[in-house]
This record gives sequence, structure tokens and C-alpha cells, in this order.
Amino acid sequence: MTRMSASTSQGGLQPGSRRERADGEHSRTSMSSSEPDRFHARPAACGPHPGVGQIAAGGSPSRADQLILEAATGARRLSLTELQEVLEHVAQAGFDPNARERARGQLAGIVWQGQVLRGSTLLPPVERHYLKHALVQQEWPPGTTLDDYIRSIREVILDPRSGVATRRFEGKAWQLTVVGPSGRWRGPDGGNGCW
Repeated sequence: MTRMSASTSQGGLQPGSRRERADGEHSRTSMSSSEPDRFHARPAACGPHPGVGQIAAGGSPSRADQLILEAATGARRLSLTELQEVLEHVAQAGFDPNARERARGQLAGIVWQGQVLRGSTLLPPVERHYLKHALVQQEWPPGTTLDDYIRSIREVILDPRSGVATRRFEGKAWQLTVVGPSGRWRGPDGGNGCW
């Protein structure tokens, strides 16, 4: 399985590896009484990016961020319409285009966009995760492009068979995690689901 968690306030789709583990506080709250199985508590791997409810300087939380925060903290349950609004927001948010992550050892030596990567090379998160999960770990099918990778994440987020959960990253920022079937996006070393 591939882990997908999202922090929506600054972009923030943040997939992680099925092999990674993260410690954190989890919230087990149904987002909707009419669809309780859509919301489950699951761990999620995270990167250094703003969490749900964290606001850019001078800004205010988006409606989707506020809804996530209310559901995560147990303030209230979301309606199916609100849940769909949140998921559409997360699917469109994408990765934070301004963030950078170190390539780290697993990607060292790979040639990417004409550059040999070193562990210290800084990459946009979407590129780092694509290289790690789709190319190195082969969790996506051979030939998956960066655009395919992004499309697959959005498809899982919007798939009605996917489950949704929140968690606290390092006891600070709230995150939304989506878990769903990998389907046609399952690679040679991928699992039956993406999360």
C-alpha cells in the first residue's frame, strides 16, 4: 500500500511509503452517521509541511480546513455533502509547490531531469515522492509518469470506496489521510490499496 495523507492549507498532498511508520495521535470519528465506514483512524507518513488549520501569514483557514478541524477534534460530524467538499478540496490542493525535501539516500545516484541526485539534493515533494514510490519502490506500474502519479492520487481521494481519517502529526498539525484501492495503479511491488 502507498500512504496518502493531506494537509490542505498550503497545497499538501503528501504520500508516504507503506514501509514507513509514523507515531502520532489518531482521531477515530465518523464523518457522517450515514456513511460510518468512510472514516477510519489510520497512521500516515508525513513530511515537513503545514497541517490542516495552519494558516499562511495574514490568512484565514479555508472552509475545507475548518471542516476537517471540526471533524478531527470531534466538534461535529460532517454531512456527506461537506465530506465531498473536503475531499474535492484535498484532491485539487496538490503538493505544496514551494516546499522542498531532501532526496535522501534511496534516491541518491538516480538521474532526474538531467541531474544526478545526491541525498542532499532538494526536490519539490511531488517529485521526491514520485521518484521514491513509482520508480524506485515500483509501487506504481512501469511507465507511470509524474502526471499519472498525481492523477492516481486524486482518483484515490475521490473514489467513494476510499476511507478517510484524521491524525495529529507530531502532536501539532492535523492531517487528513485517505485510504483506497490501488486498482489499475498497482505496480509490481505495490499493495492492493493506496493510503
